[in-house]
Amino acid sequence: MKFRPQLWRALIVVLAIVATFAVSLHAQVAPPAPSSPASASEASTLKERARALAKQGDYAKAIKAFEAALAAATRAYGATDQRTDIVINELAIAHYNQGNYAEVESLYLRVLRHTEARPAGITEAGKEWDKNYDVGTCLNNLGALYDEMGDYARAEEMYLRSLSLHEASVGKNRYYLATNYNNLATVARNQGNSAKAVELFRQSVQLHEQNPKREDTELANSLNGLAEAYESLGQSEQAEAIYQRSLKLREARLGPSHPSVAISLNNLAGVYKRQKRYAQAEGLYQRSLKIRQEKLGADHPSVATGLGNLATLFREQGRYEEAEKLNLQALAIREAKLGPDHPSVAISLNNLAGLAMDLNQAPRAEELYQRSLKIRQTKNGADHPEVAQTFNNMGFFHAKLGEWSAAASDFDHSRRIVRRHVSQILPALSEADQLTFLKVTDENYLHGALSLALLRREDPA
Repeated sequence: MKFRPQLWRALIVVLAIVATFAVSLHAQVAPPAPSSPASASEASTLKERARALAKQGDYAKAIKAFEAALAAATRAYGATDQRTDIVINELAIAHYNQGNYAEVESLYLRVLRHTEARPAGITEAGKEWDKNYDVGTCLNNLGALYDEMGDYARAEEMYLRSLSLHEASVGKNRYYLATNYNNLATVARNQGNSAKAVELFRQSVQLHEQNPKREDTELANSLNGLAEAYESLGQSEQAEAIYQRSLKLREARLGPSHPSVAISLNNLAGVYKRQKRYAQAEGLYQRSLKIRQEKLGADHPSVATGLGNLATLFREQGRYEEAEKLNLQALAIREAKLGPDHPSVAISLNNLAGLAMDLNQAPRAEELYQRSLKIRQTKNGADHPEVAQTFNNMGFFHAKLGEWSAAASDFDHSRRIVRRHVSQILPALSEADQLTFLKVTDENYLHGALSLALLRREDPA
């Protein structure tokens, strides 16, 4: 029986949360420090130049431009002024899009310290400064970073603290909470709770649509997340339609070569791959990868995601050498940029193990599966669906070698995790959706275990 890896995490995580990094909606100046008119003008000009570069997706140049803008803002307003913090936030975004996560964390923590220490006051426009909202935004930004780094518990903590502060601030204008719900949904999806993710993404989309001043790019982010959650529940037709809508919004607002467009192309390609529409899938994967390489650089984690997904497509078509080459490239990027114990590294290890199994490289396959399993158990928790996936794959591996006892143990571990996971998800779904979810999430695991039981039915229980 052919085993097929199931990627439970989003095909890509980065750009569904770009909206998270926007500076606070209430970010007026509270109260302004004296500034040099010449320095202030220089800071404004440099900031706008940097923003233009970032909008084009040229993040390497944008970083240098934001650094120059930050130096000018510091001279004009001081190091801890709110106007300076706006530049620091935007510099952090540019670093995020280059995969420089340690730098991003340092910058966000700096802004959080400034915001928490800043006394309440009156803005230049004579309005009261909403300190709670801005602190909540800082926490939200940190949550998005930790989510991308695979630290889901810390990300959820930051997001919940942020939502609490924002709910107390927005009053009747609840559509300002759309990004909060989007980000909580992303964490739920990454933790394997797709049903919860669907409900949270739906709330986010509805809130965006209620906003009379909404940004279509932010709506597109939430739509993309909703499509990913539907896809993980096996509802590919719904997912495809929503991906198409998200793609149209992004292309219209950002142009055809923006990194966010690459995400939509990548995810739509994933739907086509699962539908066995391989030629269409490969075309979209290649287009997505080219955008990422040109806009983000060859060693960006998003490029690794694109390489890995293209490799999975090649493997399904029996193009093993091409698949192995791409997976090795993806692994090298992820280990260098994210560290050796990141959940994305486990995905690459798992995929390489499957290829080694296809190529009859048993010792290498076992080593890679064990490394993947250790990361997933440590980072995602013992009951995460990706842990079940790894045990399932190891079960097929050991069965192929005739190691029946080990295979039985692997399948048993996998089945127990899947049953616990399914019992959490099914109550939130309709009867029809339950059947679809079970087909996508449980069928492969169940068939593997049953095949082994039938093959070895004479063995003692």
